[in-house]
Amino acid sequence: MRSRVLHIIPALIQGGAEKLLFDLVSRSPKIDMKVITLLADPPFFPLDARFLDSLAMQRGRLSPRLLWRLRAKINEFRPDLIHAWLYHGNLFSLAAAGLSIPIVWSIHNTTLSAEHSKKLTRLANRLCARLSRRVPARIVYCAASAREVHERIGYDPARGLVIENGIDLEAFAFDGAARGRIRREIGLATEDYAVGSVARFDPQKNHRLLVEAFARAGLGERARLVLAGRGCTAENPQLTQWLDEFGVRERTVLFGQRHDVPAVLSALDLLVSASAYGEAMPLAIIEAAAVGLPVITTDVGDARALVLDPADVVAPATADSMAAAICRVRAHSDAPDLAQRKLARRDRIARDFSLAGTIARYHDLYRTLALPA
Repeated sequence: MRSRVLHIIPALIQGGAEKLLFDLVSRSPKIDMKVITLLADPPFFPLDARFLDSLAMQRGRLSPRLLWRLRAKINEFRPDLIHAWLYHGNLFSLAAAGLSIPIVWSIHNTTLSAEHSKKLTRLANRLCARLSRRVPARIVYCAASAREVHERIGYDPARGLVIENGIDLEAFAFDGAARGRIRREIGLATEDYAVGSVARFDPQKNHRLLVEAFARAGLGERARLVLAGRGCTAENPQLTQWLDEFGVRERTVLFGQRHDVPAVLSALDLLVSASAYGEAMPLAIIEAAAVGLPVITTDVGDARALVLDPADVVAPATADSMAAAICRVRAHSDAPDLAQRKLARRDRIARDFSLAGTIARYHDLYRTLALPA
């Protein structure tokens, strides 16, 4: 019989962990996999309906009965292994208690904000720390910084390991034709300078800092701010208020969610990650680096490992320091060694962050815990 792996995740919304799960399920033809989402949110990633099920929870409405419903679905699928994702997915893996099924937890962030993170999320994190010595067989972190933070607050160090996120290097390569198409779509001329972000609208991603820094950089009328990600639309009153406050609304393109992220990245001249907390190894930074973009990032998680210059890591993150970094990158955009440094960084990504390598490490983990060789 074919081996079976059941994944539990809050939702398949646009995000790094969710993208990795989609890739893992899509590229594991020798293993029967199923994904159970906790929430009723429609999936962003086009996972075949055969592999997808849901508890259809409404946000903020937890009930013990949901654990019993999940347990029934586990018994129906009869997995050899359960792979839970993110704090709520990890906590809900308790539904398999007593079934003698190995459980893997996945953690894809570092810190949580006491001000901005939801109380239920912080509670789930604390509960998982207490349960980490009894429930999971292994705890997978996407970056060393994430492992360090969580083991410091009580997660079992004996069960932890790091498997970095990986990307499809063929998909994330610079595409001149896509660059031209996207830039025509949003009205950018060849000489326009596009500063962009690919991130959901969330306090963690700190769009206000990015908007203010772009305004303070004073790049002129030929510069554009391009924001892609869930919630980055003209219907977002908070975001449009910031764009008006800093006087850049007419120079900003609001893309919202996009399925053609490689093309969007090819159309940019610079990617900025302004996250205030919580990042471990942002997938958007890996993707941008693979495409060849310069990257400016706040000093969160392991992100500094993927920038071209240490000066492109902004710490502490203020609008003035980020604006200065944007100006510095723009001024060095014609540096004679820039192309060579981009190629060297892409080679490093191919070595350390390939999707094939990441999936192989997960398969090796599954075999170690439960599946036949």
